[in-house]
Amino acid sequence: MSPLYPRFVSAASWCALPLLLAACAAPPAGRLDSLEVATSLLARTEPSVLDEALEGLALPASFMRLPVDAERATPAQAGYWFVRALAWSPEVRAARRELSAAAATAKSAGAPNPIAIQAVDHELGGDDKLVEAIGVLDLIGLLGLGPSRAERGVASAETLLAAGRLERVAFDAWITVERARIGVVAARLRVERMAELVEAGQVDLERVRILEENDRLSEADAALARAEVARIERRGHLAVAELGGARRQLALAAGSLSGSLSGSPDGAGEFDAAVQAVGLGGLGEVADVSVMARASALPTDMNLAALAESHPALREARLVFDVREAEVREAASRAWPGVALGPHLGYLDQAQVGAVLRLAIPFPSSWKGRLEAAVERRDRAVERFEEILVDLLARQADALGRIAQMRATVTDEDGATKRAMEPGFQDWTAARARFRTGRGDLAGWTRALNRLAEMVTWPIDDVEALVLAKLDWTAASGPGMSPFAPPPTLYNDDADTTDPESQP
Repeated sequence: MSPLYPRFVSAASWCALPLLLAACAAPPAGRLDSLEVATSLLARTEPSVLDEALEGLALPASFMRLPVDAERATPAQAGYWFVRALAWSPEVRAARRELSAAAATAKSAGAPNPIAIQAVDHELGGDDKLVEAIGVLDLIGLLGLGPSRAERGVASAETLLAAGRLERVAFDAWITVERARIGVVAARLRVERMAELVEAGQVDLERVRILEENDRLSEADAALARAEVARIERRGHLAVAELGGARRQLALAAGSLSGSLSGSPDGAGEFDAAVQAVGLGGLGEVADVSVMARASALPTDMNLAALAESHPALREARLVFDVREAEVREAASRAWPGVALGPHLGYLDQAQVGAVLRLAIPFPSSWKGRLEAAVERRDRAVERFEEILVDLLARQADALGRIAQMRATVTDEDGATKRAMEPGFQDWTAARARFRTGRGDLAGWTRALNRLAEMVTWPIDDVEALVLAKLDWTAASGPGMSPFAPPPTLYNDDADTTDPESQP
C-alpha cells in the first residue's frame, strides 16, 4: 500500500464531513393533489371541518373574541360569517402561514457561523509528509453577542409583527364579510320591492288589454303602460344581477363555494344554501349591528392613546417600528469584529496539536451606509404610524357625520325620504283606483307608476347607508367597537360608552 494512502484518506475525510452533516437535512417531499383539494373544498360545509380550520388560530387577548355557538348558528348572524372568514379568507390564511413561517425562522436566528474545517496535504503524492487539519468556531456567535444577538432581536420582532399583521388582517376580514352581508341583504330587498311593483303593474295590464281589445283605450296609451312595466322589469333584472354580485362577494369573503347551477330565475342556484339564506329576515339582519363607542367623537390625548393601543392597524404599525429599530441594532452590530477560535491538528512524523485564532475586522464603509439607511427606515415607521392615526381619525369623523345624517333620514317622521315618498304612494293608490273604476285615464296611472318606481327602494338605500356608516365607524375605531369586542377591562373604564348615533 502506498505510504500516501493514509494521508489521502485523512484529508478526504475532513473534506467529506461537512457534506455528510448537510445531508442530514432531508425533509419529506410535498405534493399537490387536485382530487384531495377538491374533496377538501366540498367538505367546508361540515361543522367539524370549520372547527379544524379554526384550530391553532392564535389571536391576541385584545382582539375580537370568537363568536360562541349561539352567535354563529344561522346565516342571519354576523358570527356565522365571521368564523368562516377567519377559517378560509385567503388573506387570513396567508397571514397565519406567515406567522408560522416567522416563528420557525426565529428558531434559527442568531446561530453561530458555520464551523469552518480545512484539511491540507502540502504535497499530495510528493515527498512532503505534512498534513494539517484546521477547524474554527464563531466565538462571538457561540456567546450570543454582537451580530448574533441583533439577528435574534430582528427575528423576534418580525415574529411579533407577523402576529400583529394576522390580527389586522383578521379584523379587516370581519369588516369585509360584514360589508358583503349587508350588501346581500339590501340587494335582496331591492329585488323583492321591484318584483312587487312589477306584479302590481302586470295585474293592471290585464285590464289595459281588455280595454284595448274593446276599443275603449288607444293603442298608444296601452303601449306606454306596457313600456313602463317593462322598464320596471328591466330594473328588476338589474337588481337580480346586483344580488348575484353581492352573493359572490360574500361567498368569496367567507370561503363559501358555489353549488351546482340549477338555473333558478334569480341566480340563487349558483350559491350554497347558506349564501342564499342571507337576507330572508330583511334589514333586521343588519340594522341592529352593535357598535359600542368607547371614545368621544372629539380627539383627546386619552382617546388618541386608546386608539393607538387598540386598533389593529396601529398595533401593526407599532410592531413595524419595533422591527425597524431591531434592524438599526443589527446594522450597528456589523461593526463588531469577527472572532473565530479552533484547533490546529498537524502530522509530520508525529501528531502536533495547536490552536487557531482568526479575526475579521470590517471596513467602516461596509456598515455605516447600512446603519444610516436603517435609521431612515425607522424614522419612516414613526411617520407611517402618525399617518395611519390621522387617517383613522378622519374616517371616524366622516362616519359619525354620515351616521348623524342617515339616522335623521331613516328615523325622522318628517324626513326628506318619507316626505318625498308618501305623496308618491298616495298618488299611485289613487291612480290605480281611478283607473279601475273608469274615472281616471291610463296616462295618470303610467305617470304614478313611473314616479313610484323611482322611489320604491329609497328606504332600503337609506338604511343600508346608515348601517354601512356604522360599520365604517367600527372599522376606524377597532375591535373594541365590534359585536365581538374583547373584555371591557382592556379599555379605559372612564371612557364614554355611548352609541355613535348619539355623538354630536
